[in-house]
Amino acid sequence: MTCVLLRGGLVLSGALVAVCASVAAPIPELERLAIYYGFPSSVNGATSNAQAIAVFDDFDVIILGAGLELPSHPDHANTVAIIAGLPATAEVYGYIDIGVTNWRTLPDIQSSVTLWDAMGVDGIFFDEFGYDFQVTRSRQNTVTGYAHAAGLAAMANGYIPDDCLGSEVNPTLNTFGEAFNPAGTPTALSSAFGDGYLLENLTVANGQWHSPSFWMWRAGRARHFADTLGVRIHAVSTSDTPVQAFIDHGHRACLMWEFDSYQHTYGNFSATGPGAGQLDLHPWPSGFGTSWTGPRHERTNRLERETDLGLIEVHGTSGDPGSFGSSFTPGGVASEDAAYPITVGGGTADWAALTPVFIDPDESPSTPGGPDFGPVWMTNDATSLHLRFLSPDVWALDLNTRVWLDTDRDRTTGYRLDFLGADHLVEGSTLYAFAGASQSDFDFSPVTALSVAPVSGISDFEMAIPRAALGLSAPGASLSLRLTNSASVPNDVAPDFGEGAMHTQVLTDNLVPAGISFLGAD
Repeated sequence: MTCVLLRGGLVLSGALVAVCASVAAPIPELERLAIYYGFPSSVNGATSNAQAIAVFDDFDVIILGAGLELPSHPDHANTVAIIAGLPATAEVYGYIDIGVTNWRTLPDIQSSVTLWDAMGVDGIFFDEFGYDFQVTRSRQNTVTGYAHAAGLAAMANGYIPDDCLGSEVNPTLNTFGEAFNPAGTPTALSSAFGDGYLLENLTVANGQWHSPSFWMWRAGRARHFADTLGVRIHAVSTSDTPVQAFIDHGHRACLMWEFDSYQHTYGNFSATGPGAGQLDLHPWPSGFGTSWTGPRHERTNRLERETDLGLIEVHGTSGDPGSFGSSFTPGGVASEDAAYPITVGGGTADWAALTPVFIDPDESPSTPGGPDFGPVWMTNDATSLHLRFLSPDVWALDLNTRVWLDTDRDRTTGYRLDFLGADHLVEGSTLYAFAGASQSDFDFSPVTALSVAPVSGISDFEMAIPRAALGLSAPGASLSLRLTNSASVPNDVAPDFGEGAMHTQVLTDNLVPAGISFLGAD
């Protein structure tokens, strides 16, 4: 089987041998993560350290909360005893936040590392590690060095994987006037120390399904860094009421991405509120088999992977909470979209068998103008990428309606737009190619006129973009895109900024439509 997927998205066929798991590879065991910020000695109502140890013994990777490292903490001595009583196979991490919330001094952080080390932990969990918490690469690497100097592993928690693990030049200044990563310095996180990265709120955040465009992008980027740096990847999802559908979805997603550990827990991580002092050992789905028999398949709003016993899949369309779920089908195989040619202007019936890849919410602009994006469809045939979207507001096509296309899946090339590097742009009915000297230059050169319909009185719009004009003629090519309308107030964006981008993969050179995923950009 030819592998054509990965790294948070998809790449040209033949370019991903080192990334996608090999056929008939063993399914690695997913370890149980326990992020617990309550008093360890009273977990699940324990009345003795022995009872607490028995609770934590069910977990493989344990993260304990802030302040326990201080000898003055009322549960410090108990925590030392509990750590000492756990089996040697358990990995225990002590919490230290390094971000703007408390903005601790570096000597203070180093002192906490020393105190945690004295308690017998295996590593330090550095919270607020990313640029969004004003932490520069210099600060990241300095605190990571403190852990390594003590012989401890480091685990980083930051929302954007690239901010913690990537080496992209970022001259932007934080609130203290320091550049995040002016020289493109690599991370100090390393496989040599067993370092890791946490994907917080991966598929479910506080009881709400996370946008597939973003969680799939985050997962793919994390997998990329696991493959290139050797760091371990951990994931957690949260809801104050445990729901088995949430738990199963996250577990199956992490299994297919081959992450190291997973947990579904309470929004405040057992510190306060619902679930305070509680650490649940949720049942996980099982019976999948022992080996992968194929790579990950990213289809229309779903992720699938075949095993020796069947098919694991997770699914969901952003904007439709009822569409989310997961399953295992004994003997199942990865699905294929039916052959379905599209004729621009030929009516909507030729789209009938396809489902939207994304449903953008009604923005109800105070000053209407242009489209208010709704459901969006994408597919391809042998020559073109086809795009369709609906709008509750009737509009006329003009230059305010844009489609931004990242055709090389590299946000460091093209015009920088949030998580995209736009190599091409559609304005109205014309395709343009990026010609700027830098990523901040809005400079595009015309390439070709496009087939679009209609051009006025629009509520249902479709266009065809030649694959050759995008440089996507080969099977296995891929791109990410975002829709914007600058005519309305407020402007409309699909997906909204911070939610990644829509993503399509060109699987074939015949009339079988592309497998579509709603993912984020590299």
